[in-house]
Amino acid sequence: MIRLGTALKSKEPPHHRCLVISDPQANGGQVVLVRLTTDDGTWPDRECILTPLDWSELDHKQCRTMKRLFGRRIEVGRVARLEIL
Repeated sequence: MIRLGTALKSKEPPHHRCLVISDPQANGGQVVLVRLTTDDGTWPDRECILTPLDWSELDHKQCRTMKRLFGRRIEVGRVARLEIL
């Protein structure tokens, strides 16, 4: 079941990790996802950096940037390309 805080992983390369940051029950069955991407040090606005010590699903440093990776609102039923972790 997808709910606020659910962690997801893309089933397609490059297998990005996503986090659900909204409650689908309070938003008409839609969720807002944020995607994490590799932290190569070049993102100008790295808001949140996570390492494998922070989350065991990661195998290298990842970041959430605000400028390029905005949260996306999608219907819960459309997450077929994502695996619940």
